[in-house]
Amino acid sequence: MERPLLQPEGVLKPGPKSMVGDGFSVYHLFPGQQLPMQRTDPFLMLDYNPPWRIEPSNQPKGVDVHPHRGFETVTLVYSGEVAHADSAGNHGIVGPGEVQWMHAASGVLHKEYQSEAFTASGGVFHMAQLWVNLPAQRKMDPPSYGSIHRDQIQHLTMAGGHLELVAGMLGQNAEGTWFCLPSQEEFSESTFPKSAVGPATVCSPLWLFHWIQNQEGPGVFELVVPEGVTVLALVVEGVLGGELEGVDQGHLVVYHRNPNGGETLVRLEAHAGAKVLWMLGQPLNEPIAAYGPFVMNTKAQIQEAFEDYQNGRFGVLN
Repeated sequence: MERPLLQPEGVLKPGPKSMVGDGFSVYHLFPGQQLPMQRTDPFLMLDYNPPWRIEPSNQPKGVDVHPHRGFETVTLVYSGEVAHADSAGNHGIVGPGEVQWMHAASGVLHKEYQSEAFTASGGVFHMAQLWVNLPAQRKMDPPSYGSIHRDQIQHLTMAGGHLELVAGMLGQNAEGTWFCLPSQEEFSESTFPKSAVGPATVCSPLWLFHWIQNQEGPGVFELVVPEGVTVLALVVEGVLGGELEGVDQGHLVVYHRNPNGGETLVRLEAHAGAKVLWMLGQPLNEPIAAYGPFVMNTKAQIQEAFEDYQNGRFGVLN
């Protein structure tokens, strides 16, 4: 079956870097005038910290205690270490190739710093942080925390490279075509002999994974995506090819949403050694009211979040 090719809507170039706290030097890719939250729904924000050499120190750099409500934070570490602690009693260290998935939901205080060990040794710090919106009925869930270790991430081999699956379900049919699979209930081993489910617990249909092209030469990645999904691709390492020749680290490729209904095919070419973070999700299509660290559905809920925070209902974290 031949499917229409989903075309890039554009490539967002990184602007000037800005500091988040004193420990994260980032390109703020969205939201912004070019990409409002409604356009990237269900993804709310993406900050990308390109490789940054940190000198050894005895004082960890990072972001001190701050609140969140109404969404999830997803931190992907490529080099260095991030230490996390929150008012729900969770804490941990996220190292290279690992992911932190924090379900802030009804409200949590947290802080994130470069770890003490990394601070003492110094080195290259490289990471990204994505905010994922929660459906209205899940925004006031109890907060929870997920630490996804390297050995939990699903590795799927493909011609010329491999995939590292963090969230969602991917399957490959007998002809070698990769698909975003909506749910395990719709999965058939006879149709998709190779498949995997990412370790992250998700609250709406979304897929988060890396495509890594091997060092032996350029390659092409093709994926069949469901109707109407948001499709974003961040170049983490290396350079793209084909129609996007020269697009490199820190650039975000934004694809059109399929206007005609039905499945579509996404196709991306890259040179040897490229690494691309794919973010795909079904839009929630719900009202978005956002102010700073709170993302809800109405202004009244934002006001309630501020009052709860000021009255200590997010807990205590020193």
